[in-house]
Parts: sequence; C-alpha cells; structure tokens
Amino acid sequence: MRSTRAHLNLLHPASLSGLAACMLIAAAAAQAHTFCVGDAAALQTALTAASDSGANDNENNTIRVVVGTHYSANNNNSEFLYNNQTTARILDINGGYNSDCSAIFENPALTILDGGGATRVFESESASGDVSLRFLTFQNGSVGTHQEGGGVLMNGSSGSNGSVIFDQNIVRNNHTVFLGGGFSIYTAGNGTIQFENNLIVGNSAQLGIGGGDIVDFGNGANIINNTFAQNTVALSPPTEAGGLLFSGTPATSPQANTMSNNILWGNSSPDLVTVAVLVDNDVKSSSETPDPASIGNVSVDPQFSSPTDYHLSPTSPLLGTGTLTPTGGLPNVDIEGHSRKSLDNKVDMGAYERGDEIFKDGYED
Repeated sequence: MRSTRAHLNLLHPASLSGLAACMLIAAAAAQAHTFCVGDAAALQTALTAASDSGANDNENNTIRVVVGTHYSANNNNSEFLYNNQTTARILDINGGYNSDCSAIFENPALTILDGGGATRVFESESASGDVSLRFLTFQNGSVGTHQEGGGVLMNGSSGSNGSVIFDQNIVRNNHTVFLGGGFSIYTAGNGTIQFENNLIVGNSAQLGIGGGDIVDFGNGANIINNTFAQNTVALSPPTEAGGLLFSGTPATSPQANTMSNNILWGNSSPDLVTVAVLVDNDVKSSSETPDPASIGNVSVDPQFSSPTDYHLSPTSPLLGTGTLTPTGGLPNVDIEGHSRKSLDNKVDMGAYERGDEIFKDGYED
C-alpha cells in the first residue's frame, strides 16, 4: 500500500510564528530574511515587504507558509502579489510548514492558496531576481478577458528576466476567459525555467491553453516529470493546447528547451503544442512536430489509479520507462517527496513515482 504519510524534514531550530522572522547571513555576506506566515494577510504582508519599496527590498527573502487553506478573500479579495523590478534579489516560497515553521512536510496537498473563483491566486513579476515556488497548491483562481494565468502568473510583464523554479506543486480547477487557465510562466534575457514534479489538472480556458503555457525567451526551460490531465478549452475545436503550450526562442539553441518524463493525457486535443526536444514523454496528441532530436516518446493510456487519482496503477505501461538523465537533471524525489529512483535504477513518467512499493509504508527514513 502507498503510504499517505508526507515526507518530513526537520529544520534547524527556529521558533517563528505569524510574521515573526529570523535574520540569516548568506554565504556572500548579503543579508537574507525568512518569514513564517500562517494566514493570507501575513502572506501578503511578507510578499509586500519583499517587493519593491518594501522593508526587505534589497535582501534575499524566504517565505515559509504554514499548512492549511489560505484564501484570497482574506487578502482584501486580491491575488497574492510579489513585484521586483529593481534588483537581482531572490525570493523562495515554500509551503508545508508546521505552526512555528520548525518542520516541513513536502506535500503540496497540505498547503493551499485558493482564489475562491474570484481572483487569480498568485502573481510574481521579477526583472532579474529568481523566484521559486514549492510544495503549494494553487486552486480556484479566475481571471477575465485579456488576462492570463488563472492560477499562477509569473513574469507576465515585458522585460521580466528572472529565473523561475516551479517544483512539487499542484495547479487545479483554475479558469481564464483568455489563455493559460492554470498558469502562465515567462522568462527572457538570462532567465531560465525549471518546471518539475507538478500536477496540472482540471483547469480551463475559454479561448485556449487549458492547463498552462511556458514561454522562454531566455536561456532555456526544462519541463521534467509533470502530469497534465483533464485540462480543457471551451472553444471548439480548440486552436491552442488543452494541456500545455511550450514556446519561445531560447538565447542558445532549440535544444535549450526540453521536456522529459511528462504525461499529457485526457486534455482537450491537442494535449501539447511545442517544437521543443521531447525525451521519454507520454503525449496523447500534439499539433506540432517536435525537434528532430526527440526520442523515446509514446502515446499510450497511462492507466491512472482512478479518474481523480493520478498515481500510476500497478499495470501502467509508464512505470520505469522515463529517462534517468533528463536535461536539467532528474529530481531526487517526486511530488510527494518519495525517492525518484527505484532499487533497479528506473524512474517512472509523470509527477508521481510508484517505485519500490515495499518501502512506501512510512518507515523508509
């Protein structure tokens, strides 16, 4: 049986509550600030402090979000917003923390940011600094005409060159009238995108791109071990991807944009629109011809555990069929914190690793 226990990592002692914060010294002697936030208002206060003209606008910042559901309705009915147009400072946002942020549960299902069907859930704009999002669920976001990213919008403003890490997140049940029902992520200049171990499910768009879109005009994007399922486009027939649109012109070469070990199945057709290099993916339908360097891709029913459970079943043809050496590196763990590699040195496709079931009893640590 698969363990339901979230992977637990103990941190160095730090008793933080509400917006109490501890000061850390980075290796390069630059100051950094860590926030522990337990509700929607505290989260936005931390984001504002880290944004331009905020109290910490010249520091690297980490925001630790306590488990629970945090509604934009409790944030003055506004999206959670971070804006950095001035410096190369870094922002890391991680969900999964206990009440004093002394321990983390690396499972995105435990920490939910909810738009309540009235607002986008989260937006970050960074001119040059990196932004990372981990262990979070973004759900029930909604935006109207000529807006993108119902759940998540990153670097939507022109000239945003910051790098993005989007890792071990769930994006579900978000909507937009325009494009990018679940998310829209961009980068340019020296920016890169690492998008891995995410579940993108049940999002919708009126015109196009039900799941989300990743646009790279920077130094490359790697999309690794994600699952896109049941994302839809209302326009019939769809003119854009139901699952994922992956586009852009990398600064180096087309090979800088890669997809490895992903599942795109059961979305509005086509599931995928891209000309990137595809290695060992399962794609039901695509409207473009991938880069000639693509290899090992299939189009087979992934055999999810159920219509609402996107773990692979014991008979799935995708077990142990992923590449161990994707461009950008194989993640150490899956979306729930389970080890990626099995005992026989194999890796599954998709966000969830079935791996060695005998060790998934909660005692493998």
